[in-house]
Amino acid sequence: MQQATADDWFRTRRDDTRGAEALQAGLSRHAYGRHAHVTYAVGFTERGSQSFWCRGARHRTQPGSVILFSPFDLHDGHATTDAGVVYRMLYLAPEPLSVALAELGPRHEIGFRDVVAEDPPLAAALFAYARELDAGDDPFAAGERYLGLAAALMRHAGRRGRAEDAGHGAIARLAARMREEMAERLTIEALAEGEGLGRFQLIRAFRRRFGLPPSEYLRAIRLEAAKGALARGVPPAEAAAGAGFTDQAHLTRLFKRAYGLTPAAYARQAGVPRPPRRT
Repeated sequence: MQQATADDWFRTRRDDTRGAEALQAGLSRHAYGRHAHVTYAVGFTERGSQSFWCRGARHRTQPGSVILFSPFDLHDGHATTDAGVVYRMLYLAPEPLSVALAELGPRHEIGFRDVVAEDPPLAAALFAYARELDAGDDPFAAGERYLGLAAALMRHAGRRGRAEDAGHGAIARLAARMREEMAERLTIEALAEGEGLGRFQLIRAFRRRFGLPPSEYLRAIRLEAAKGALARGVPPAEAAAGAGFTDQAHLTRLFKRAYGLTPAAYARQAGVPRPPRRT
């Protein structure tokens, strides 16, 4: 299934066994606003070219280019020319990927060294796993292709974050609190006071740890929580409230900016049936 305008279309598939989701999209007019994912986001350009900002620089792809976003890499994106772009992305939950990579080397939280790479074997591994998710009829093959993708990603992996960073423990506790209390009306003052930090100190420490301010971190985890709820069949209004958004309109605006789809369209693609019409 896909949602499309005259120029843009999006198709998604989920792999709940491995905490992964595949997106194939064709963009001409739609531009993603700056956002971040709690997952790894890796993909490649099939046709055309796209441009995006990430890690303080502007990047541009060509057919075959691989895109590598670590969790919480803030980025945007749009087609580079009027001809548009067709691309695939895979959103990979950190814990299953870390478990798979532990079989290949020391287990640690990884971050990709580069944002864009020219790596045909990795692009092929991405496509092979995405193609199995598209088919949806061979879980064994999907698991095998996932491991092949994990192995291909190792060439681009480096350490991410340092346990000895100042404030690391406090920021880890704050991040956990934000995940647990995302539906509440959190304030930066209350978070800082709870850990005995100054507000500016908290913001600086969050940027060192995650590469983005706490407000963007909170937005990313709220969007991911809402997306998971929608995939489970939770109505958009309830998903918005459960993730801490002001209302359904607030969720819809940010969801479409980050994912290109409205919450209702995403739920349909995730296989959630529409509620019966009232008569």
